[in-house]
Amino acid sequence: MTINIDRTKEFILVSACLLGKQCRYDGDHRKSDDVLSSIKDAGIQVISFCPESQVFGIPRPSCMIYNGDGQNILKGTTAKVLDINNKDITKGLIKGAKLALSQVKIYGIAQAIMKEKSPSCGVHYVYNGNTGKLISGMGVTSALLKLNGVELFSELDCKSVI
Repeated sequence: MTINIDRTKEFILVSACLLGKQCRYDGDHRKSDDVLSSIKDAGIQVISFCPESQVFGIPRPSCMIYNGDGQNILKGTTAKVLDINNKDITKGLIKGAKLALSQVKIYGIAQAIMKEKSPSCGVHYVYNGNTGKLISGMGVTSALLKLNGVELFSELDCKSVI
């Protein structure tokens, strides 16, 4: 997949950690020069957002999705999100996803670049809490955005066009 940013749109949503904001669970970031280059070249305004930090703050315990992915969570299956203390934080991740969706609606956003492997923002992959290994699947926020017609990319997609 290659990323083709829609230059007819005014805004794009981008996971804040990819822009260098220290909002990850551990207070770190995952700044991506490929993402920064892609959005700079597109000349589009960025709406920076971290669904987990909006709900849980920074720092916070790390978490993983068990028994599926974000799409399974939104369908109400047995999938759930547990933090490292075994606390069920599924409702919090859904709340963060809804906050991201509200930004999409406010700004008329049609595309988003999200942080791969995140239980909230993963586009192609998330960690399976049952095994601790990567699986094909989406995070909760990405799944909700996709359900609402947002075209999703991750930082891995940006590398393919640089």
